[in-house]
Amino acid sequence: MKKITLQIVMVFLFALMVSATANSANSPVKKVTGEDLQALLADGGQITVVDVREGRAFKSGHIPGAVNIPYNGRDKEHFTRLGKEERIVFVCYGGTMSNDIAGILLDDGYKYVYNLQRGMFGWHGELER
Repeated sequence: MKKITLQIVMVFLFALMVSATANSANSPVKKVTGEDLQALLADGGQITVVDVREGRAFKSGHIPGAVNIPYNGRDKEHFTRLGKEERIVFVCYGGTMSNDIAGILLDDGYKYVYNLQRGMFGWHGELER
């Protein structure tokens, strides 16, 4: 019974991963890798990194200098404090939710929004706590 349950869970997780990858692959949002973001931050460029995970996850470790604006899936008004001309990189756990948010802001006229590929899984730099 445990073996069947494990197989069902594995198939479900694989399907979920394929679906998320397909959705973000068709997105107009520009993506940056963790290495790209590290280089941009090291160069001192004007970039706002917005971590959209809930506060507890943010406090457990985030990209140095990132601001935390948790996203609940409905309320985009929290992002209006970001300038439409700012260069903004969104980050979440795995890149899907941040990609969606970046797409919403692109549709609202923000010009320079990016998504961190693979979210925090794609970040291999230092963490701030």
